[in-house]
Order: sequence, then C-alpha cells, then structure tokens
Amino acid sequence: MANDYLNDRGFAALAALDEVAAAHGEGTTTAQVALAWIMAQPGFTSAVASATSPGQVQELLGAVALRLSAPELAALDALSAPGTDPEVTGTSRRT
Repeated sequence: MANDYLNDRGFAALAALDEVAAAHGEGTTTAQVALAWIMAQPGFTSAVASATSPGQVQELLGAVALRLSAPELAALDALSAPGTDPEVTGTSRRT
C-alpha cells in the first residue's frame, strides 16, 4: 500500500502541500493544509485525522481556521486527479 504513494505523483503532492503551507506563513503545517483541503471538498461531511498526542490534536485543529485560495485548491485538486503526471504539473519531487 505504501508503494501506491511513495512515487513521483505522491512526492509531487507532498511538495505542493509544502508550498501551500509555506505560503500561509510560519506555523502552518503540511498536515493542516491537507486537512483544510479535504474539508474544502464538495460534499465533505467528515475527515478522519489520527493524532497520537495532545500536540498533534492542537496542530490539526489549526486546519479549521485555514482558508485555502481558489488557485491553491485547484492546484491540489489537479495533483490528486487520477492519471496526474508530475512532469505536466511542473511540481518538483520532494527531497
């Protein structure tokens, strides 16, 4: 199952999440961006987020107030679409 995500497409998605988090300023994490993106999807009813400490719960709660712009949502949507090719989207592999 991990091999389904540890590939160029998965690394491109992680890089895009990192870029969006950086654009929102210090303290915004990749996990918050990912959760905010899921919550912004049409028909969203709930998100399952796993936390193993009170600090992680606090971090994930930051996603509730995070508002992603239309271009940010579109970029993340494009990377998650079936058949997405990182070469086409222009994102770089996470190192």
